[in-house]
Amino acid sequence: MPTPAEIKQALDFLAFFENELGKLRPGSNGNSLGFCPFHKDRVPSFSVNLENGLWHCFGCGAAGDVFDFAQRKWNCDFPTALRELARLAGLDPDEETRQREKEGLTLEQFAAAKNLPVDFLIQHGVKQARGKDGRPYVVFAYRGLEGQIIKEATRLRFSLSERPMAKRGGKPHIYGLWRISEMLAEDGELNLVEGESDCLTAWLYGLSAVGVPGKTLLKILGPEFFKDFKNIYVWEEPGAEGWAKEIAARLSSLSHLRIFAMTPPEGIKDLSEAHCRGLDVLATVRAMQAQAVEVSGSQNDHNENHQQNQTFTGKGEEKTQENQEHSDGGRGASVHARDYIARTLPKRE
Repeated sequence: MPTPAEIKQALDFLAFFENELGKLRPGSNGNSLGFCPFHKDRVPSFSVNLENGLWHCFGCGAAGDVFDFAQRKWNCDFPTALRELARLAGLDPDEETRQREKEGLTLEQFAAAKNLPVDFLIQHGVKQARGKDGRPYVVFAYRGLEGQIIKEATRLRFSLSERPMAKRGGKPHIYGLWRISEMLAEDGELNLVEGESDCLTAWLYGLSAVGVPGKTLLKILGPEFFKDFKNIYVWEEPGAEGWAKEIAARLSSLSHLRIFAMTPPEGIKDLSEAHCRGLDVLATVRAMQAQAVEVSGSQNDHNENHQQNQTFTGKGEEKTQENQEHSDGGRGASVHARDYIARTLPKRE
């Protein structure tokens, strides 16, 4: 799949926006004006920069880049918008994928696709192996509470277009068990995400998190691991609404545990995508926690929830700052990781 930068460089913004909005007219500061498709627009209030595709509506306040526009106008997710815009730009969205599937998946390719440092991945048990045919693939090692390798939980990824899969006869486990001591150091606050990529992204930013390898594998969520936590924030991806309630039911024996459902920003599927698109991840999580809805049995006053959320995210920022002084790969973002974020993430203009 071509990168967002490659698509923007190849896309004819004038042709694209006129096809979506009709004839544009000259505006101020070199921008062009058209009728906004997101509200009843009587006079042209939609302003777009045809050099970079950034747009803003002076009527309803909607704004973003060409990918935000496509997602909102076409009512689709980011990967779909990326694919369709690549086609409109004259690029083959599947050429690179087909080639990579033939060649396998290296650790470097996975790191580049997820915007994660290679040495950070290695420190967290992600490595490269080769099959009998010589093709490389990525291995995610799962560890238990004592740090021991759980061989039957190991998951493999053979291409970027496929999800990780368990070994034959493997058994699913929670990803991140071995980090429980440092997670509990965050006053018992925990983020629950789906899959290894989201979990690794959370750790890069110093966020306390564990991952479930698939929304349907809730049977692995035994109360024993969660008994010492206080609050769990569940990232509900689009299409997974109600996941937090299922988790709350699964952990209902822990009467003290409070579980909150978090809804991601429009057009964002998961934590990894937020990171790769250059969003301020800590601010995004902070906003989601502030808006989180409690789904566990004992619900307290909303203002108390809000205050607890703010306290947690504040600690998250302190943790990230603290992690700038560490580079052991065990306590969230290291100096190297923070520098990597600053150097590699795309800037949202």
